[in-house]
Amino acid sequence: MLAYVVRRILVFIPTLLVISIATFLLSKLAPGDLVESRFENNYTENLYLQEAKRMGLDKPTFYFSLTTQGYPDTLHKVVLPDHRGLLNFLCGKYGNWDGVNQYYQNLRSFDKKIKRLVKAKTLNSSWLALSDAAFLEREKIIYQRKIAERLTTDTIAQQLLQADFDVLLTSHQMMEGAATPSNHFIPNFIWHGFNNQYHHWISKFSRGDFGVSDRKGNAVTTVVKEAVFWTLVINFFAILLAFGIAIPLGVKAAVEENSRFDRVVTFILYGLYSLPAFWIGTLLLVFFTNHEYGMNWFPSIGFGQPAEFHRSFWSLFKDRAAHLILPILCVTYPALAFIFRQMRGSMVDQLKQNYIQTARAKGLDESAVVWKHAFRNALFPIITMMGSILPALVAGSLTIEVVFNIPGMGWLMVESIRQANFPVVYAIMMLGAVMTMVGILVADLLYAKVDPRVRF
Repeated sequence: MLAYVVRRILVFIPTLLVISIATFLLSKLAPGDLVESRFENNYTENLYLQEAKRMGLDKPTFYFSLTTQGYPDTLHKVVLPDHRGLLNFLCGKYGNWDGVNQYYQNLRSFDKKIKRLVKAKTLNSSWLALSDAAFLEREKIIYQRKIAERLTTDTIAQQLLQADFDVLLTSHQMMEGAATPSNHFIPNFIWHGFNNQYHHWISKFSRGDFGVSDRKGNAVTTVVKEAVFWTLVINFFAILLAFGIAIPLGVKAAVEENSRFDRVVTFILYGLYSLPAFWIGTLLLVFFTNHEYGMNWFPSIGFGQPAEFHRSFWSLFKDRAAHLILPILCVTYPALAFIFRQMRGSMVDQLKQNYIQTARAKGLDESAVVWKHAFRNALFPIITMMGSILPALVAGSLTIEVVFNIPGMGWLMVESIRQANFPVVYAIMMLGAVMTMVGILVADLLYAKVDPRVRF
């Protein structure tokens, strides 16, 4: 058994690594700028550089990169998005890093000088518009033409900037003259080592550090921990109810196959299964939490008053329980039909086996035949389903949590996507993957526990 567990874990490790790499690459492709979101777009260039360095954005993305000779191996050190975009464009067009870098350095010096002169009020503030476009204009001729036109009409600017502008033009001409686009036909494999963004990210994740969630600097771990609690509460009781109701019904329906009880229960459960949970949840809120319909039996959305408003634990417990009854019912009823069908089908198959006929021929009590012999062997489909319970416990029920405004994992996922809070989104994705792997392992171990014939 121990050897089997070790083998399965060794299989899970590369699977989780592939999932983690895919998740990490998705985070790199996500829209928006994580550094800008921390400052709410109110920052200086130095503040941006400091925060980007603190977040490790100045490191290579992965252990290696496969590019061409036209690109340098240090482009990751340029963290300003506009600057990096410009360098990528120029390297792709000219294929000559030395010439591109020289032009870039002269452009930065020219841009900084404009900003210093505007700050000192030597130049008009309208020059900042041209300065801001310096790294956005992919066609540099347009930018240079605009600068040249302004210099001809602004005598002070011409005296202060003409020499620097001539240097910039010269470096641009040299970059064009030394263009070697043929370098892009030569592949270049670059090994960056372990000091890269992915390595630091996965190392922190393995220690339970999921990063920072928003501009306030809240840890993702703290945010997820609060949401997991409510999801666990709802899904734990929903799973207990679903299995506790559906399994006995499935066994009884199998024993009384094709009876009126079997047909009625199947019809009712499949009827419930066909009703969307979010629609039923909305109806429950309308009819059972509203004075207008005379059935104000349950409180409305949310999970009640904050803890500090309650005088005792029991007061807090009753408030929370009253708010969670309807969400738990909405999560429970769609699962009844599926579990019932699996249990019934498996039991019907087992009750037709020869060993059941032998047990009955020996005079065993019918309840012993059903529950001690047939039921145990009919549990395999249920055990397979249990492998999906762990990820379900963590992932939450997205629609129900949103409808009832329960701040669980599903609700948190929706809000994080809406707010472009991608560190939380990818943390939830990774947690779901980990719990899926663990669930599969637990299901495999339960097979051996239920059926002694299973050997690993």
